[in-house]
Parts: sequence; C-alpha cells; structure tokens
Amino acid sequence: MSLRRVYPAPSRTTIELPNETWEVSNYEGGGGGSADLREATVRSYNTVYARLVMDVGPDKAVALAARMGVASPLQPNPSAVLGTNDVHPIDMAAAYATLANRGLRVDPVFVTKVTRRDGTVLYRHQPRPERVLRQEVADAVTAVLQQAVERGTGTRARLADRPVAGKTGTSQEWRDAWFVGFTPQLATAVWMGFAEASKLSMKPPATPLRVTGGSWPAEIWRRYVGPALEGEPVVAFATPPPDAPDPVQEMQVAASRAPSVRGLPFEAAVARLAQEGLEVDRVDEPNGEHPPGVVFAQSPIRGGRVTVRVATPAPNAVVVPSVLGADAATATAALEGAGLAVRVVVEAGASAPGTVWRQEPGAGVTSSRGREVVVWVAP
Repeated sequence: MSLRRVYPAPSRTTIELPNETWEVSNYEGGGGGSADLREATVRSYNTVYARLVMDVGPDKAVALAARMGVASPLQPNPSAVLGTNDVHPIDMAAAYATLANRGLRVDPVFVTKVTRRDGTVLYRHQPRPERVLRQEVADAVTAVLQQAVERGTGTRARLADRPVAGKTGTSQEWRDAWFVGFTPQLATAVWMGFAEASKLSMKPPATPLRVTGGSWPAEIWRRYVGPALEGEPVVAFATPPPDAPDPVQEMQVAASRAPSVRGLPFEAAVARLAQEGLEVDRVDEPNGEHPPGVVFAQSPIRGGRVTVRVATPAPNAVVVPSVLGADAATATAALEGAGLAVRVVVEAGASAPGTVWRQEPGAGVTSSRGREVVVWVAP
C-alpha cells in the first residue's frame, strides 16, 4: 500500500464485524474529511487505522508486529491496531529498533560482554540480525514517524541536535500513555500508568493534567535520550524512497471524480454539483476545524450521487484567541479564560522582551476545550 492511499478520517466511525459493532473515535473528536496514511499517522487518526487494519487483515498486522520484536502474545482482533493487547515496554523498544535498523530485527539482550578484572573478555554477545521488513519500507515508515515528532503529536520529544522518529499512544480514559521513539543509534520506549491500579485514569485529581503520550512520556523520552546520546556522533536517517502513487485509488478517482466543493457552504455546494447533473446527500458531523454549515469532505460519485459532510459545532468547541504581543501572565489568563490549557516556552523571538511572539494553535482556530496552547515568550 502506498503512503498516498487516502481514507475517510471522521471524528467517529462504526465498523460492522461478524458478531458485533466496533465504535471507533479519534482523541477529543479530532479529524474530519479525509487523510492519507502519512497524515493519519502524524495526527493519530484512529478512524483511519481502523479502516486500514480491516483492509490489511488483523492476523497479518499482529504477525508482522511479532516478527518486528513484540514478544508478548497478541490477539488478532481488529482493535489490536489501536493497542488493546498488553505489551511490555521492551517489546516496543525492540520493534522500533527494527525500524532504526532499516528492517533488521535484533533481539534485545541484557548482557553484551563479560570481562575479567584484567580486561580479558570471557564472553561477547554476537547479534544475529534477521530481515523482517524491506529496507525501503522501513525507511518510509521512519520518515513518517519523523514527521510525527516534527509537527504531529510527539513534538515534545524533539532533540535540538539530532533527528528523532517516534509515536505517541494514549489509551481510553487516559489509563496508559506511551512514547516510543528512536534515533539511528538508540530506540527507547516510555510507558506511564498506575501499575497497581490499571483502571485508574491519569487525569485530575489523580494527576495534575490529563496525561497523553505527547505530554509527560514524550518529555521523559527527550530528557533521557538527550543525555544518553551525549558524545555520540549525530547520524542522519536514510533518505526514504519517493511516495509511490496508489494504483487502486488512482483508478477509483479517475472513474468517480466530482468537482471539489470542500470549503463551500452547503447550499453553494449543492448548486455547484447540480451543474454537473449530480444529486447530493448531506451528512452532518461535529468538526472543530471548519465553520458550521461548511462542507469539509465529500465522497466519490456513486450512482449519480455525491455525499458531502457538513460541519456542525464540535462538542466543547472554543475559538483560540490571539495573545501575540501580550506578556506571559496576560496570555495565560486569556487562554485559560477561553477554556484552554497553556504551556509557556521561553525562547528568543521577534518580539519585545517578556512578550509572546508565537502561539500554536494560531488565533481563530476552533479547538476543543482543555486543549493545550503553546506560547513562545521572548526572554
């Protein structure tokens, strides 16, 4: 499958299984529209991966995970793609090391060498690499996981002086939080949770904040890996192969292309499609990234009809106010007053000392209540 394969990425989806219905949702109602596999990974869209595992086959997915280094027993259920199997951190570190090794699995060991007091080597472990992924596939996945750290859910794991690839993970009700990442020389897994009370959620009052994989686990990873690699040379990841087109979807799109009406109000979208002799089915869906009443996704033509998805207000939606130019205290008060969490980063930038010169998400973006906004304040 090409990384350019596109799937619907709604905030919620329902998948009919032989004996049950599988309800899948994205974290805090995120998503909307569609996404290719690269963007779905960077943004952690569960609804895309639920569809993907049905196309791939859960049995094949968990078999590959085992070949990559996950030694814990895995049940081949569709929900395995979202982490419903219990695994050990060393399993995850070993599997991600396979990506760092460009598709070669090397089993983890605890003792690499035994020496006498005088330096005589009594035992030296001899690794036995086994190829479980094609090199170009491993490189392509690594490139996507670099983007997950650079601009996705794992930005807190970024290192200033060397490349990082990795992925966040957050279970339902914030009971588990992961960050697993690697550089070309080191793979490390961080898990957080209540070991003696697995049903306890990591959210107030048990913890000061709702712990996601992108919060404390990513930060712990960065604080550990930075010193662990101190003195090691900075090594770049291999250049990935170019994204190949997806032949299946190219044929589907060629046969069913309709004029794009994304971004149009619903009435204008109906009028535009009617010019092509097409009828319209409307689906309303909460979406925090588009104004209410605007089309944010559409289906290919089927039987002369096009389904359009129209944004409705997302639950607990708030608009991010602008705090550029404000001092840290004023910016914090404004954002918290809007129902948002705040993280202040002190870093030199193009503003007066002590004032905000950058914010993320930017002003005017519709976000979920409680979402973190990062503000950069000049020293």
